[in-house]
Amino acid sequence: MSDSIYRVLIVDDNPAIHEDFKKILVTESQDNDFESLKSSLFGETELPEKAQQYEIVSAYQGAEAIKLVAKALAENTPFALAFVDIRMPPGIDGVETIKAIWQTDPYIQTVICSAYSDYSWSDMSKNFGRTDRLLILKKPFDNIEVQQFAEALTHKFHLAEEVRNQIINLQMLVSKRTMQLEASVKQLEFNATHDLLTKLPNRSLLQDRIEQMISKARETQKSFIVLFIDLNRFKKINDSMGHSAGDTLLKEFSKRFQSCLSAHDTLARFGGDEFILLLNEANDEHVAAMLTKLLNTLREPLMLQDQTINISASVGGSVFPKDGDDADTLFRNADMAMYRAKKMGGNQFKFYDSAMNANILEQLQLETNLRSALENNEFILHYQPIIDIKTQQIVGIEALIRWMHPKLGLVPPQTFITIAEEIGLILPMGHWVLKTACIQNKKWQDAGCKAVPVMVSLSGLQLHHDQLINLITEVLSETQLEAQYLQLALTETMLITHSYEISSKLQDIKALGVGLIIDDFGTGYSNLNYLGTFPLDKLKIDKSFIDSINKSHGGSSIIKAIVAMAHALNLRVLAEGVEHHDQYEFLKACECDEVQGYLFSEPVPAEVAGETFKKIFSL
Repeated sequence: MSDSIYRVLIVDDNPAIHEDFKKILVTESQDNDFESLKSSLFGETELPEKAQQYEIVSAYQGAEAIKLVAKALAENTPFALAFVDIRMPPGIDGVETIKAIWQTDPYIQTVICSAYSDYSWSDMSKNFGRTDRLLILKKPFDNIEVQQFAEALTHKFHLAEEVRNQIINLQMLVSKRTMQLEASVKQLEFNATHDLLTKLPNRSLLQDRIEQMISKARETQKSFIVLFIDLNRFKKINDSMGHSAGDTLLKEFSKRFQSCLSAHDTLARFGGDEFILLLNEANDEHVAAMLTKLLNTLREPLMLQDQTINISASVGGSVFPKDGDDADTLFRNADMAMYRAKKMGGNQFKFYDSAMNANILEQLQLETNLRSALENNEFILHYQPIIDIKTQQIVGIEALIRWMHPKLGLVPPQTFITIAEEIGLILPMGHWVLKTACIQNKKWQDAGCKAVPVMVSLSGLQLHHDQLINLITEVLSETQLEAQYLQLALTETMLITHSYEISSKLQDIKALGVGLIIDDFGTGYSNLNYLGTFPLDKLKIDKSFIDSINKSHGGSSIIKAIVAMAHALNLRVLAEGVEHHDQYEFLKACECDEVQGYLFSEPVPAEVAGETFKKIFSL
């Protein structure tokens, strides 16, 4: 039997009947407990089975019983069983009482007690229908019969209650699993249509959105705008600081993009660092205001790995239906416009025009020609001297690559270096520059010229290449150039992280005896903290600061601060792009160590460099 104490309701107008039930169901149960205690005390091995425990509650009229049942149910202490007398004058009889009780609590088990034959079983069936919750007990009743009724029906109540609880638990479990399944389905649907990193619509959802906009625009004879957005220099940040930093940047700028949009616009991640913005309204004022806000928002610095990052975007736009009447054409033309904006320096916006197609074809042709340029010996090096301000002597020469295109003539590096990086040509090109510059420097030394270092710029891909140290060693060995006459220039971007890999590689380069220079200092990620952590020899101030001399008080002040800081770190300072005498005098007053620029000599080919430099300076 269960250890639970079941509540039993006695409904009878005769108080003596209530006492009889208490004697039968409660007193005899206590006697059984006494027998169990006696057996335990006197060592009897077999204990009598523990009797079921009951809590007896009395009601003397049907109306009172109905209230007690409702109260018990409200307090979550329901009755398991009710013994109900058939006649209880002057109130309602047992039949009506049971009907009312079952309306309140349909699970209570019921026994009708009667000394009369007023109601036969067939009458009961007519009143209550076929039910297993009702039994009839004839008065005067037998004690054992009452106990049997009580135990059987309370046990039945217990089993029914367990079934109900299991059903409830099962329903809750099913409901929970259903909710989880619905949430999983929603998440799968979201993942299928959104970029997992930025949570923006992906290309699949973007395609659906633009198709809807095209359909609506055709019906309403209205225009809309497609903007193609590309983050400038994102690849450099991703390569130098790692993919985690790149992901953080993408998420941050996605939030910034969204802050500029209206409720009807759609922003999607197209791939990599590229985003597509669909502007539902092609109003010129709205577009101009939104683009101004967008570009200004992007210009705000971002803290990334304790570094202040300045980044901008290039934006291209196409208009439906003027620039295309289908999604692919609109995307392609907006992409071309963005590419044009990037080529013009970035951080600006360009709308598509038909002339861009011709420019793209020219660019593709240039890429094709570039692939064969190295094999056809079309690359050449020009050399520009580096002058010591105090001694007025040449203390170094920078090697600068040029492309002698068979049809276009001399092509400057800013036209093809980015393409070379994109098509994987930068590594063999960089190797050629390094080896050619070392060969030429050795030739000048062998010809009796003063021995000075030649400076060669390294790309980020070269710096991260696992064979860089071996490559440098092989080139120095093959050309017989002493390591002290080679200097390698690296940009700030390449040194932005204090990774063990980069630091260790620079230490290995330094161990060879090769000089290390930080190039274009002041562009993008200026941070003085890292300068002392790398084995650098020289700092090269970017030309943009030199151009600001005597034009911007801020620029001049920055130059003074850079020179002072570099000297405090035992670094020499080189200023590039010096074109005017007043710039030279300012740098001399700032105690800048070295200068380089058109004021002294433009970059010239090797065959004329020696004679040109001799005419200007004594080697």
